[in-house]
Amino acid sequence: MASLNRGYEFFVDKKQGILKIRAWGLWDVEFAEQYDRELQKRILDINKQCPQGWYALADLNDFPPQLPEVQPILIRGMEFGAKRGLKKEARLIGKALTKAQLARLVKEAKMPENSTFQTEDEAIKWLLSK
Repeated sequence: MASLNRGYEFFVDKKQGILKIRAWGLWDVEFAEQYDRELQKRILDINKQCPQGWYALADLNDFPPQLPEVQPILIRGMEFGAKRGLKKEARLIGKALTKAQLARLVKEAKMPENSTFQTEDEAIKWLLSK
C-alpha cells in the first residue's frame, strides 16, 4: 500500500528465504493496522515456503519515529514473525532517532538475532552468514 507521503511494500526473495519490507512516512493507527494485517499474511506465506526458517530485511531509511499509539502495532508484527520461523532480522536505517526507537521496539518484541546496516548488500551478507 503506498501513497506519496506514507506506505509500505513487500517482496519475497524465495531463493534466499528473505522477506523484504520497505516502509516510509508517518503512519496513523488505521494505516499501521492495515500494514500489520498484510505483514501477517506475508509472514504466514514465507513460513510455509521456508519451513526451516526465514529472514527479514526492513528498509526503514524513510520511516521516521512513529507515534506512540502506532508503536504497539509494530511490536505485534515483530512478535508474530519471531514466533513463526524468523531466524534473523536486518534493518537499513540512516537516521539516529529512528534507529534508537526501532532498537527499543525490537528489544520489547524479543526479536531473534538482529542488527542495523547502511547497505542492503551488507545486510544480506550478514543475514545469510552462519
